[in-house]
Amino acid sequence: MIDYFFQFSNEAAAISDASGTLYYKSAIAGAPAHWNYDNVIPGIQVWRPSQDTVDGNGNVTHTFLTGWYGVISLNHVDNTLLNHAKLQVAIDRDKANAGVAGMVLKNNLTPSTLINDLMFSPVFDGANYPWGNFV
Repeated sequence: MIDYFFQFSNEAAAISDASGTLYYKSAIAGAPAHWNYDNVIPGIQVWRPSQDTVDGNGNVTHTFLTGWYGVISLNHVDNTLLNHAKLQVAIDRDKANAGVAGMVLKNNLTPSTLINDLMFSPVFDGANYPWGNFV
């Protein structure tokens, strides 16, 4: 599976971009459109563990990154998504789970090393990204 992580300024901008695609559409003519939850997790939270704070009781507080994030997951490489202006990173989940190099298909993060300090929630079932040396 390939997971494509996107960042938009807000959900309305994401909907505008995805409107009419298989990711955001109406299943029934005339019905309101909605996210296709088979392939999309809208509104995920993204944070940098290096910026977490821990209080005296051991409670961890995340500082979430600004913007609206979503992930599209497909069982193939989609060059349109891979080259989309709002793509942050594309990850081959199978390679990530196997702990082999080459799991990152595209990294548009600045700096690119930022990927070693990112967490996403929620993610699709079975996603386990061992960043570190496998990036």
